[in-house]
Amino acid sequence: MHNQDVLMIRRPVLAVLLASVLFFLLAAITQADTDRSHGLLWEISKTGQEPSHLFGTIHSEDHEVVALPAPVRQVFDPTDSVVLELLMDTEAMMYSSTAMLMLDGRSLSDVLGMPLYKQAAEAIASRGIPELVLNRMKPWAAAVTLSTPALETGQVLDLVLYQDALQQDKAVYGLETIREQLDLFDTMPESDQVILLRDAV
Repeated sequence: MHNQDVLMIRRPVLAVLLASVLFFLLAAITQADTDRSHGLLWEISKTGQEPSHLFGTIHSEDHEVVALPAPVRQVFDPTDSVVLELLMDTEAMMYSSTAMLMLDGRSLSDVLGMPLYKQAAEAIASRGIPELVLNRMKPWAAAVTLSTPALETGQVLDLVLYQDALQQDKAVYGLETIREQLDLFDTMPESDQVILLRDAV
């Protein structure tokens, strides 16, 4: 696969795989002066131990979402380590790019038949994905690509937090791997994958 094709696939992968990210912030901090009873930032504490924090995110590149609220930034910056749902490193991105593709010599048009394939090609063209790439994608990969909002920058909150953590030399851990998440899609019968794609189109 050409490098250009890999790049065209990465953004839809992130849009699916990183849909709901939770991370723990481990540090010795003072409690932020805010009411968190109905918020997305939670403190986990136990007498005699340093507190941890749990922050719920949505998968969005909206500026108001990506710009962390002050209470979150106050606990994020001093922390030593961060746990994300997934590690978004180069190895993970390369694996996700290839895992979306059929490598058995078949094409998506073979699996779908031309009527449904043409509908999928027309729908996915607006995502900037060439038909050459689409025709190699697994049905589930095309379905989830069409089922998620198109991204403009790809700088979703989850990725921004990961990049910030690396820039601040924090230890970064993943609760799961991309391989574990994608394997769930691959265990679906292909007929069910086709149904998902038909519904997405």
